[in-house]
Amino acid sequence: RPNGTYFEFSGNLNKSLLIFVHGFGLNCKMWQWLPPSIYNKFDILKYDLYGHGNSIAPPCHPSLEMFANQIKVLIRKLGYKKAILVGFSLGGMIVRKFAHMYEKNLEGLIILNSPHKRTLIQQNSIDKRVKQAENKGPQSTVNDAIKRWFSDEYILSKPKKIKLIK
Repeated sequence: RPNGTYFEFSGNLNKSLLIFVHGFGLNCKMWQWLPPSIYNKFDILKYDLYGHGNSIAPPCHPSLEMFANQIKVLIRKLGYKKAILVGFSLGGMIVRKFAHMYEKNLEGLIILNSPHKRTLIQQNSIDKRVKQAENKGPQSTVNDAIKRWFSDEYILSKPKKIKLIK
């Protein structure tokens, strides 16, 4: 557990490293449905952000820089020089920050459903969710997140998967 970070690694250090960065209130289990063929093409790292899942609480005031440094430590501890980063939501913001801070350690960048140049209404919505998680715990944000991430049709047609995600 480098610096208290929980991670799951699959590989043999001879392929490109693909790192998956989850969103706010989630953990590395969100990546459990990756297609098996991806493991033949890449070494895979899934991990929990500080304050999420099985990782320790943030070692300092949370910031995108702190989370980008968390990735840098993982890359170094595993013995890689570069990585391809995949970020979802907050994870997308983190991988963009990593790209700015550590360009020489970046082989590729994939950003999924991540905010960029938010409106004031969008920023207020995010601030509200953060305060809700602080006051009532991360679980309190789950139902709203499910509604943002999935269509009503998907939610109704996949109740077992939605329950697992929750």
